Amino acid sequence: MDNELQKVRSENDRLNALYLKEIADRKLAEELLVQQNDHLSKLNQFSVDLAMLSSEDSLEGLIAKRLKEISGAKVAMISSYDILTRTMATEKVEMDTGLLRSFLALAGDDHKQRFEVSEEMYQHLIREVYGVRKTLYEMSFGSFPRALGAAVQTLLRIDRFIGLAFVIEGKLYGVALLGMSKEVPDPPRKLIESFVFLAAVSLRRKKAEQALHDSYEVLNKITDQVPGVVYQYRLYPDGHSAFPIASAGMYDIYGVTPEEVRDDATPVFSRLHPDDYQMIVDTITESARTQTFYHSEFRVILPGKGVCWRSCKARPSRLDDGSTMWYGIITDITERKLEEAELKKAMRKAEESDKLKSAFLANISHEIRTPMNGILGFAELLKEPDLTGHQQQEYIRIIESSGERMLSIINNIVDISKIESGQMKVILTETNINDLLGFIFKFFKPEVEKKGMQIRLTTGLSGHHGVINTDHEKLDAILTNFVKNAVKYTHEGTIHLGYEKKNGFIEFYVKDNGPGIPVDRHLAIFERFVQDDSSGIRYRQGAGLGLSISKAYAEMLGGKIWVESEPGKGSAFYVSIPH
Repeated sequence: MDNELQKVRSENDRLNALYLKEIADRKLAEELLVQQNDHLSKLNQFSVDLAMLSSEDSLEGLIAKRLKEISGAKVAMISSYDILTRTMATEKVEMDTGLLRSFLALAGDDHKQRFEVSEEMYQHLIREVYGVRKTLYEMSFGSFPRALGAAVQTLLRIDRFIGLAFVIEGKLYGVALLGMSKEVPDPPRKLIESFVFLAAVSLRRKKAEQALHDSYEVLNKITDQVPGVVYQYRLYPDGHSAFPIASAGMYDIYGVTPEEVRDDATPVFSRLHPDDYQMIVDTITESARTQTFYHSEFRVILPGKGVCWRSCKARPSRLDDGSTMWYGIITDITERKLEEAELKKAMRKAEESDKLKSAFLANISHEIRTPMNGILGFAELLKEPDLTGHQQQEYIRIIESSGERMLSIINNIVDISKIESGQMKVILTETNINDLLGFIFKFFKPEVEKKGMQIRLTTGLSGHHGVINTDHEKLDAILTNFVKNAVKYTHEGTIHLGYEKKNGFIEFYVKDNGPGIPVDRHLAIFERFVQDDSSGIRYRQGAGLGLSISKAYAEMLGGKIWVESEPGKGSAFYVSIPH
C-alpha cells in the first residue's frame, strides 16, 4: 500500500513540474512575442520617420536620436564616410542637454574633425556591422586621443561603446557609436542590425541624391558656357513632348525658361515660324521612326526680336516605354543666315546687273514713249482750227490720262530706287485695318460700278482687335495696287476685298473674275518690269513695277505676298503680315 501511495505522489510531482515548466515556457514565449512586437513597432516608426523627413531636416540627427532611444544608450554618435576622400567625420552627437554641454566643453571641436580611414580600417568596418569595445579611443580608431576618450567616458559615466557600421553591398556609408552605462544591457542584436540596415539604405540614398545634385551643378556650369541651349527632348508615344533637361540658353533660343518646358514643349512650338512648323514636325517624326541623327535649320518668331534662325542637331535614343529621347544642342544662326542671304542677293544682283539694265532701258523707254507720244500728238491736234468743243475736251482728257500715266511710272521708278538703295524706311504706327479697307472700298466702288460690276468688303475683327502695329502707308499701297489691278483687268462679276486672322498673322486678299494667270508665272509677276504676257499679246499697260514694289513692302513689314490663279478662273492676291 505504501508503495502504491509513493508512486501516486511521484507521478503528481512530475505532473506539477511539467505544468510549471509549460507555464514558464508560455510566459517566455509571450515575453518574446511582446519584445518582437515592440521591435517591429520601433522599426515601423523609424520607417515612417524616414518617409516624413524633409530636405531641411538632418538624416544623421534622426538616426542618432532614434538609436539612442531604442538602445537605451547615454550617447549616440553618428559619423559619415566620404568615399572620395576616404575620410570620416562626426555629423551628430545625441545625448542629454546637460551632458552635451559638458562634453563639448571637454572635447571642443575635435570631435568634428575629419580623419583618414586606412584600407585595413575600412575592411575591418565593412566586416563588423555590430561590435563591442571597451574604450572610446579603440572604437574611434584613435580619432579621439586616448586621454580625451578616457576623460569623456568618466564624465559621461559610460562603461562601454558599441560600434555600428552602416554597410550596404560591401560599401561603407558611415558608423555609429553607442555609449552604454553599466546599468543598461546591450540592446537586442537583431533589432539593432535591422535598424542599421534601414539607416544604411537611407544614407546611401542621401549620398546618391547629393551626387546627382552635384553632377547637375557641374553640368549646368559647363552648359552655361556653351552658345545656345544644350537639351534633352522627349517625344512620348501619345504624341506629346517635353524638354526634361535644358540649359539656361533655352531663354535666348526660344524666349522661354527651362522650367516652362520641362513637362510640356508647347511653348517652344508656339515660337516656330508658321512656314517651318510642319517641316519640323515631319523631320522629328522621321528621326523618331528611323532613330537617325536629327538636323534642321528653321525660323522662330520671338517677342521683341522678330524672325530668327536656329540650327538643331541631336541624336535620338529609344526608351523602354516607346518614347524617343534626343540629346542635342540648338544654336542661333541668324547672323549666318543673314550673311548668306546677303551673299546670294549680291551674287544674283551681279549676275542680273546687265540684264536688268537692258530690261529697264527697254521697258522704261517704251512706257515713257507711249504716253509722251499721246501727249505730243494730241497737243498738236489741239492746234487744228476746226475742232469742236467735244473733240477738244476728249483730246485734253487723253493728254491728262497720259500725263498721269507718266507720273505713275516716274513715282514707281523713284520708289524702286529707294528700295534698292535702302532709303525706304518702315514707319510703324497703330493702324485700324477696318478703316483702311473701308476707305479703299469706298474709293474704288464708283469705278467698279461704272463698269457694271460689284465690289464687296469682308472684315473679321472688331473694335480694338482690328488695330495692328504696322506701316499704314505701305499696307495701303499694297492693297490699293491689288484692287487697282483687279479693276483694270476684270470686266464682269465681283471683286472681293477682305482679310482673315491666321496663326498670328493677318492675311489680306483681293479676288477677281479676271483672265487669270498661269501657275508658272506666279513668281515672275512680282519681279521688276514683268507683266503677264502669257497670251502672246502685251495688252497690259504699265512698267511692271507695282507688284514688285508691293512685294518689297510686304517683306519690309515682316510678311509675304503671293497669288493663286489659273487662266480663265480669275485671280486671288494675298499679303500676310504679323498681327
